[in-house]
Amino acid sequence: MNHWQDITQRPTVSTPSPVPEPLQKQRLLFVTGTRADWGKLAPLAHAAASAGYTTDFFVTGMHMLDSYGRTGDEIFKHAAGDSTMDSKIHTHDNHLTGTHPTSVLASTLRALHAQVRTRPPDLLVVHGDRVEAFAACTVAAQAGLRCAHVEGGERSGSIDEQYRHCCTKLSTYHFVSGEAARRRVLALGEDPGTVFAIGSPELDAHVGGEDGGGGGLTLGEVKRRHGIPFAEYGIVTFHSVTSETDTIGAQAAHLFASLAASGRSFVVIAPNNDPGSDHIRAVLARLDLDLDLDPDPDPNLNSGARGRFHRVASVPFADFSVLLKGSSAVVGNSSAGIRETPFLGVPSLNVGTRQRGRAQADAESVTHVSAFDDRSIRRFLSDGMWGRRFEPHWGFGRGTAAREFVEVLDGSEGFWERDLQKSFCDDA
Repeated sequence: MNHWQDITQRPTVSTPSPVPEPLQKQRLLFVTGTRADWGKLAPLAHAAASAGYTTDFFVTGMHMLDSYGRTGDEIFKHAAGDSTMDSKIHTHDNHLTGTHPTSVLASTLRALHAQVRTRPPDLLVVHGDRVEAFAACTVAAQAGLRCAHVEGGERSGSIDEQYRHCCTKLSTYHFVSGEAARRRVLALGEDPGTVFAIGSPELDAHVGGEDGGGGGLTLGEVKRRHGIPFAEYGIVTFHSVTSETDTIGAQAAHLFASLAASGRSFVVIAPNNDPGSDHIRAVLARLDLDLDLDPDPDPNLNSGARGRFHRVASVPFADFSVLLKGSSAVVGNSSAGIRETPFLGVPSLNVGTRQRGRAQADAESVTHVSAFDDRSIRRFLSDGMWGRRFEPHWGFGRGTAAREFVEVLDGSEGFWERDLQKSFCDDA
């Protein structure tokens, strides 16, 4: 009798087919050094994790400082509360308040280089124009890692704009906010096949969904959480301009004297840790003491500030989204007044030169003034603009950047195989 027939005649035992291992997608490392870039990177990280990518975080910069609300804690909470994320979070204290940016750069380079050697990512993701982003792009280029730069091609002024364009040249891929930014990246000699116009990611967090729109929070809840006593309020964020550190204190003093004289109430978010921010903080400290703010006050202005300003070190992005939608106006020189307020139809008063040349600055909802132009500031804060609502402006996208980001990761031909050797593209 044939042996093989014997085997086939034995009773058979049904065994399940082996279940194939799920396809392991690539590991992404998001580098964040400020509360502003976290608001842009968080929607991308959430979408990538939901699509099956491993999302790690390198948290440094302002996130680690108590004086700025230690916002790194928000990232731990975000990762812990997101069931789609399987993340490793590495933190690094790269400076104290007042540390020179060169020292910050050196510290970040060393720490991030050690991190990518320990747990190499398939793609390093950075945003914008800060020294931490520049350090991350440099590490990626030296380590032979693919790097995706978010919001290259923007005009942001001072040393920040130089950092931004350096990041473009060091990065493999570019996720830009619109066509104007795309043209600038191409003008720097980048391959058109590496440039993707997805819109500005922080807008995703204002249009709802699991990770945006305030996460179901109400304005009342957010006000109680941050101790905001006002029924009606504006939001003020005034940052230093690194090329104007000799006058930034006087600018802040004049601006807040004008705001105090308006009779309006304001939530004041502390400035970034740029050189010169200590001059602004000195002015903000005087708000609490109800002292004259302007070193050369206009006798026709009552600059008493007590009760009109509520100061906060930082606001989590979901809370900020709710506050922004509920505000009567946004004042200062943050990019929120150029990008997010036009998207939401909220009036904004753009003060000084920090946002000069930024796209969407011509939106109907945006008014431009000098910090010393008290007349124009008071006009804006009158009933003419205060509390108005405008039609949404779509110059930076429609809140779909995260979805488009993942579509590129998943579906762009050759994305994960592209040669890391770059050459200048003359034909763009």
